[in-house]
Amino acid sequence: MSYTFLKPRKLPIVAIGEEEFIEAMKAAGVTDVIVIDETKDAKKIAREALNKLVTQSAQGYGVIFISTRIAELVRPIIDKLMPELMPLILEVPGPRDLDKFDIKEFYSSIARKFIGFTIGLPEG
Repeated sequence: MSYTFLKPRKLPIVAIGEEEFIEAMKAAGVTDVIVIDETKDAKKIAREALNKLVTQSAQGYGVIFISTRIAELVRPIIDKLMPELMPLILEVPGPRDLDKFDIKEFYSSIARKFIGFTIGLPEG
């Protein structure tokens, strides 16, 4: 009996969000970024950018970080794409959203989405 092991591909990461979010992502080492200014055209621009990234994902991105503010503008697209394995789309709160952010609920929701059950986090 023989086995063939596939070498995992290293796919790049991209971040989409408002200026402050992008600066935080750059500080974390993400080099491919799309800044969406919060203007009246932000929804249209975000929708076009996300659609372009997803259609290019066969050759490109493995992970798309998107700020929660921008994700709310394109919620129908994200909800449609979430069951797909590639690219992985992760919503991340931006600096202005941290006061509304519950870290335990965030990680529990990710676990529910990707492994199908909740992981209990210890209190404290």
